[in-house]
Amino acid sequence: MRSATLTAAFLLVPVCAMAGPNARSIATAFDSEAPMIIEAPSLDGLVQARENTPLDFIDAWTEGAEYLRYMQADVTDDNAGNGTDGVDESPDDPDDGGWDWSTTTFSHSTGASPTNIYGACALGLYYARENAGSPPAEWAIAMTDAADAMVANPSIRSSSDMIYLLRFADVASDMTYADAARTKYDGRITTYGSATALAEYIRDARAGQGYENGIIAWDVGTFAQIAAELDAKYPGNGYAADAVAIAEVLYQDSFADNPGYFDIVDDAGFDPTYTDKNYWWYNLGISGLIRAFQFSGAHTGEIPGLVDLLLDGQYSYGGVSFSYGANVDDWDWQSTAYAALALADVDLGLYETEISNMAYWLSATQDQTSGAWIYGSGTHYPEIGGENTAAMSFGNPSAVTLTGVNGDATGFCLSSVSTCVTVPFTLVRGAGDIEEARGVSVTIQISPELELCGSITQGDWLDGYSDQYFVTNNGGGNYTIDQAILGGTSCETGGGLLFEVPVQKASGVVADALGSIEIEEVLLRNCVNQPIAAEMGALVEIPINIEIPAALASLAASQVTSGNPTQATTNVDVSFTAPSESDVVAVHVYRAPYGLGDVTGSYPEYDDEAGSAAPTAPSWPPGDPWVWVADALSGPVVDNIADRGYWYYVAFVEDECGNVSPASNLTTGTLNYHLGDVTDGASAPGDNLVDTADMSKLGANYGIAIAHNATNNDLDVGPTSDFSVTGFPLTDNLINFEDLILFAINYGLVSLNDLPQDAADLTDPSALPSLTLEKPARSLNGTARARLVLDQPVDLVQGVHAVIEFDPSQVEIVGVRRGDLLGNEFFGTIDAEGAVSIDAAALGTGATIQGSGAYAVVEYRPLTPRAGIELGEVSLRDVRNRDLLKLDLSDTGRAPDFAIDETQSLGRVGVPETTQLLGARPNPFATTTDIHFQLAQEADVRLEIFDVAGRLVRTVFSGRVAAGEHAVTWDGRMDSGASAGSGIYLYRLQAGGKVWGQKLFVSR
Repeated sequence: MRSATLTAAFLLVPVCAMAGPNARSIATAFDSEAPMIIEAPSLDGLVQARENTPLDFIDAWTEGAEYLRYMQADVTDDNAGNGTDGVDESPDDPDDGGWDWSTTTFSHSTGASPTNIYGACALGLYYARENAGSPPAEWAIAMTDAADAMVANPSIRSSSDMIYLLRFADVASDMTYADAARTKYDGRITTYGSATALAEYIRDARAGQGYENGIIAWDVGTFAQIAAELDAKYPGNGYAADAVAIAEVLYQDSFADNPGYFDIVDDAGFDPTYTDKNYWWYNLGISGLIRAFQFSGAHTGEIPGLVDLLLDGQYSYGGVSFSYGANVDDWDWQSTAYAALALADVDLGLYETEISNMAYWLSATQDQTSGAWIYGSGTHYPEIGGENTAAMSFGNPSAVTLTGVNGDATGFCLSSVSTCVTVPFTLVRGAGDIEEARGVSVTIQISPELELCGSITQGDWLDGYSDQYFVTNNGGGNYTIDQAILGGTSCETGGGLLFEVPVQKASGVVADALGSIEIEEVLLRNCVNQPIAAEMGALVEIPINIEIPAALASLAASQVTSGNPTQATTNVDVSFTAPSESDVVAVHVYRAPYGLGDVTGSYPEYDDEAGSAAPTAPSWPPGDPWVWVADALSGPVVDNIADRGYWYYVAFVEDECGNVSPASNLTTGTLNYHLGDVTDGASAPGDNLVDTADMSKLGANYGIAIAHNATNNDLDVGPTSDFSVTGFPLTDNLINFEDLILFAINYGLVSLNDLPQDAADLTDPSALPSLTLEKPARSLNGTARARLVLDQPVDLVQGVHAVIEFDPSQVEIVGVRRGDLLGNEFFGTIDAEGAVSIDAAALGTGATIQGSGAYAVVEYRPLTPRAGIELGEVSLRDVRNRDLLKLDLSDTGRAPDFAIDETQSLGRVGVPETTQLLGARPNPFATTTDIHFQLAQEADVRLEIFDVAGRLVRTVFSGRVAAGEHAVTWDGRMDSGASAGSGIYLYRLQAGGKVWGQKLFVSR
């Protein structure tokens, strides 16, 4: 509980008390017939009697309501001892149901009640009754007396009167009172012609009285509120438009027409002598603007800024200043009450602490004997009682800020990353506490899990004073920290940082634990060594976390193949299983490209760039080429990368104490563009669509060999490491069938969904396609026409590649044209010495060549009687770019290391007519790969692996091999038996007097 005594407050002083240049006016609900009440600031002699119970809001507003009841001029006999009972009273009140403007006694005077404060006083009774569990019957009688008097007297017509009548209509379940409020409001509009004219009249009248300040916004704003509340009772009668129109007048004056009469920017000042009236009622004006915009719904975007201005004027002890800002000795009851009501209108929950601190200050400054708020002169004002009582009803005692010492370890944690943390301990001056403090003594207990890692150092609370500071070690982790101002009569009214305690985990702590610092005692003393009540803050807890999170093992990345934006790159989905540890705060995802160690990679030729390689898993924190992608707790993470490349991902798990796991598994590479997407129709690199523009660029360059880094090197996309459209491009500097088939698969809508029958289901060899060369029996007119015939029981073939071989000295190729089987499929040829490649492909994801028949016709001229052409290399690719003539349909698995698999292909081409290296699959690989080749006849075969420097790594096979297709398995080891490291290797096949070589990628 607070024990400070507030020594100053000011509000109303009657006209006769006005003296000198410090005079100012009180804000009242506007009525042109009401006299102006002027008061001078009075900062001495505040009566306060609620020192022990300022948090008892129920008691405070109950006493406030009782004060209002006793101060009323009763209509009902003896409701408060002031009614007419047939006996003359001394003094006798006027029995008009109202309240005096001001008085020093606690009974109504004999004079008539002023007409413009009925509603302001009665609303205090209304809010007290609404919040009381069992309100006294006398409150309802007092409320009825007031309401009946308002209905009967047309001169009672302020906006607060109308608001009260609308509320009382609900309490009494009698629309007569609401109708009276409506009549009073309509009368105002009739008098001035419109809601706008009414607002402008009030604005100009106040300005004409010399009050070009916040009184304008407060007076006008309440009429926007009553218009809005009338609309709720009587919808469809134009009241909502009135509320907006009234709010608009205020907006134009305070915002759009700067400088207006009440300019919230230029009027945001403070004059300690109160001679500049432009600064008066600033916070009342801000409250008026807030309520006008909130109730009307107009210019609500200005409300957050207005709330900030209002809260700038709130003191730490809860009260709100009269002018802008929490100025010295500028607190004000009415400004505080209306600030609380305005904030409650905006968001009671959001501003609960601020409202409750305001209510606390109002409660702490209330006279507990009478329930009034009394000035040093002994004067009190029932209007202030009504406003303060209404505001206190919105307070929550549990939300009040109390004077005390608090430690704050928010976000602190002791870990392998953070080994020592410094905990600040702060003196907070609570609501209602403005007493000067000379010194404080705080005793703390550090738990056994913690120990000091430095000295307890003094904070800045007493900076600017001559002071003394001591720290006493009481043993066992117990310390007392004392500080005090030396001499003088002026002490500190504010709070601040008292001291800081640096702690680390105790040497014996070897597992996760929870350390703490407890405040055992707080002694706060004023300037003359009298106690100031101060709370001991909550236990300060500091987690100790020395266990490192487990590394992710499930990180995976996949290219998003459809639904991408129109740009040159696709998204990449990075997925993982969410960590199971409860204290994980983030999974940090990073990426790096296949490249030269920079962050952009080596698109599009990758392996052809000298020194280019896959990245290795980094340690924490990652540096180049690793780039942060996102922090997440669950996947997938969607990565949109501007640069094209082949990307690898890794992730780290971080817990709430900053401990970071080892790197996750390194994902296999992932493309972020479509192979074959090489132009957007005008320029490279593409638009996430493989269409006719891309095929035209391919067609214009089909069959050529290109140099490294040629301008059209983006066409060189195949073959890929696994022959799929998402595999790693093993560029070969040739634009040929290996590129065509990838373009074809990606043509049109790029997607890998709903593909045709998977090859794994083709267990029946009779379902596989074949390709034959049908040659004529004889030549006609010196030329012959041969047909390349595709036979497919099921439409599985998307791309066809065949090589026609001939002896140029004996055969002349006259021409090659597409066969009847083809329609709009791509068709192209590549001429070479003694051979012509004939390629065709159906364009589109999942598209296949339909049916069987001749896909090409070759016309040639034999130059000798027995000359002819032969079918060489043949490849039939499905929608996944798998060669249907080379599928392994057996269940026997892969042949062992150094063994030769002499099983012939199950395609119908028979013994190969050419000797050729067919490639390695998979490529890249981590553990083993199969290197495939075919022999047209029995031959001596030697298969060797070299590194990029030309050094022999492994002789995989050397021996005599029969004709047919074969595969040799390399287990990734060198001749020494050690595993070969990640990187690029060359494998070379020698067979039949010829030598072939290709690249091989090891990715561990």
